[in-house]
Amino acid sequence: MENRSNERIIEDFKNFSVVDEQLAGRTVERHLIEIKRFFKNSDCDPINATKADIRNYLMSFRGWCTYSYANMLKTLRIFYRDYLGRKEVIEGLKFPNHLFKPKKSPSKGELQEFYQFERVSS
Repeated sequence: MENRSNERIIEDFKNFSVVDEQLAGRTVERHLIEIKRFFKNSDCDPINATKADIRNYLMSFRGWCTYSYANMLKTLRIFYRDYLGRKEVIEGLKFPNHLFKPKKSPSKGELQEFYQFERVSS
C-alpha cells in the first residue's frame, strides 16, 4: 500500500480516536505509535489483513511483557472492530492473563512500630 495512503488512514484513525471514541490524548498517542508499528512491520496490507495476518503479527510479541502484547491487541481491536468495522479480523483473540501480585500487608509488629514512630515525631 502506498505510504501517502497509509498516512491519510493513520490521520483519519487519529481523528476517529479523538472525536468518535473520545479517547484521552495520551491514549490516542499510544494507539498511533502501535498502529504505525503495525503498518511498518506487518507482512500484509494492513487494511485488507486477515485474522491469520493479525495472528502472525501478534506472534512477534509473544516474548514481550504481557502489557505490551495487550496494548497492541487493544490498538488492533479499536482499529479493526471500531474504526474499519471489520470485527471478524480481530474477533476471538484473547488478552493475556496478568498475574495479580497483591501487595504485602504490614505485620502487626510493623504497624505498631510505625504508630510509635508517628507519636514520637508528632
